[in-house]
Amino acid sequence: MRCYVAALNILKCVRWTINPFSPIGVDEQQVRFLDLFMVWCALADAPEMSSSELACTRVNWNRVILEGRKPGLTLGIGCETAQFPLPQVGKDLFRDLKRVAQTLDSINGGEAYQKVCDELVGLLR
Repeated sequence: MRCYVAALNILKCVRWTINPFSPIGVDEQQVRFLDLFMVWCALADAPEMSSSELACTRVNWNRVILEGRKPGLTLGIGCETAQFPLPQVGKDLFRDLKRVAQTLDSINGGEAYQKVCDELVGLLR
C-alpha cells in the first residue's frame, strides 16, 4: 500500500488487497489497521525525497514485493548505508503505530487498536 499526501491534505491509499475470506472483502482487523496506518501517514514526518532517495525506496519496495517471505531479507535504509532485517523494520513501524493506537483507543475506549498492533506485529518473524 502506498499513501500520498496531496496539495489539499487529502490522504489517498492505493493497492489494498481484497480479503477473500470476508463476505464484504475486508475484516475488522484490516479496517483498524488501515485507520492506524492512515493516521500515522498523516502525522509522521515525511520530508520531500530526492530522486536518488525515491530510487532507493523503490528498490526496497520491489524487494518486499518479490522476496518478502525470504528468510534473512534486509532493506537498505539511507540508500544502502545501513541494512536492517525486514522483520525489524516492520517492528519499528509497529512501535510508532502502537502510539497512534493508544491515542485512538483512549478516544474510542477499549483497546481494539492496540490489539490489532499486537496481533499483526506477532506475524513478523
